[in-house]
Amino acid sequence: MILQSGTPDADPMRWHWLMARIHDSLDEPAAAFSQAEAMNRSVADREAWLARGKAYVDAVRAVVDVATPQWAAKVRPLDPPERGSPAFLVGFPRSGTTLLDTFLMGHPDSIVLEEVPLLTAAQQALGDGPDLPDRSPAELEKARDAYFAAMDGHVPEGFGGLVIDKFPLNMLAPRFIHTLFPDAKLIFAQRHPCDCVLSCFMQAFALNDSMASFLEIDSAANFYDAAMSLWTRCTEILPLQVHRIVYEDLVAQPEASLKPLVDFLGLDWRAELLDHRSTAKARGTINTPSYAQVTQPLTRRPSGRWKRYREQLEPVLPVLLPWAERLGYRD
Repeated sequence: MILQSGTPDADPMRWHWLMARIHDSLDEPAAAFSQAEAMNRSVADREAWLARGKAYVDAVRAVVDVATPQWAAKVRPLDPPERGSPAFLVGFPRSGTTLLDTFLMGHPDSIVLEEVPLLTAAQQALGDGPDLPDRSPAELEKARDAYFAAMDGHVPEGFGGLVIDKFPLNMLAPRFIHTLFPDAKLIFAQRHPCDCVLSCFMQAFALNDSMASFLEIDSAANFYDAAMSLWTRCTEILPLQVHRIVYEDLVAQPEASLKPLVDFLGLDWRAELLDHRSTAKARGTINTPSYAQVTQPLTRRPSGRWKRYREQLEPVLPVLLPWAERLGYRD
């Protein structure tokens, strides 16, 4: 093997990442997981990144504590904007959002903005979520204007179709979305929790405060638990319009999964939506870790991948399997 003839010294993260992929393809889960651990140990300033990741997740859990029905009753959202609200495609990382947005890019009446932190502009204008009930209509309008100003830099002038804001971790911001865009439609991409967390742990992400949790399998599972706790809490206390897309169903029966979604979004069905490979090739550079998969034929191989790693995932299964059951998985 060419990789084994060299050493990881020059670029240890990439070397171990490639080795993990090779062992995974050879159905050697113990070796693959070990290489992923080595990849994550090779990160510079690892302990500092882990601390930042923990602080990020702690902040998410703090919002869960604040997001009560009493808090939600005080929120006064704006009227829907005259220019129309965007739709939001959200989900935990590695849950199939890139595959789904590639399907949706095939519709001539939609534009998908991929991984552009548009809500950040609005959130910076508003401050922390717990303060939302105290914000004046003028402050909320200013924040929404900031969002649209950021969005307009990515949408052709005069476009009259549906803009889909695909930023997976906007699943942590439904309170902002509801306040600024009360009629917005949210697409929640779901995948088995164990497959999500395993894939995040084995992926060499560019690090930031949120991605830092994926350097350890325990902290990755903790992040999933916090994120899903916030998402489900918000769906319970806020009148959100949410359509769920299950990754396993999407790859098994794409047309059956996509038709109800297209109807939910108020778009006409187009058969060309199913040709995701042509859409992926036409879109050019894909700035997510899923760039290689979405240009390939659909396969069910990633579904249930976690079962091969059950021994390695044993410490976090008590966190993840209750979520799997809650989301409708039975195996």
